[in-house]
Amino acid sequence: MFSGTFSTNDNIVFAEIETGVNIGQKASPFKLSTFDGKELELESFAKDKVTLLVLGATWRPSCRHEIPILKE
Repeated sequence: MFSGTFSTNDNIVFAEIETGVNIGQKASPFKLSTFDGKELELESFAKDKVTLLVLGATWRPSCRHEIPILKE
């Protein structure tokens, strides 16, 4: 469910989304299936490091806008 606001700037849509995890809290464990049928678990990435997981699609303008920011 989406809970937040949208704003636009130069034909780019930004969503300010409230999440269920605050800074300093750990995300709930979950699994994702890859296209080749394998399962990935968040715990396999996290260990003792910070993990940034971004779910997006390159065909969405707002997601494409995030790519250079994330690379930086």
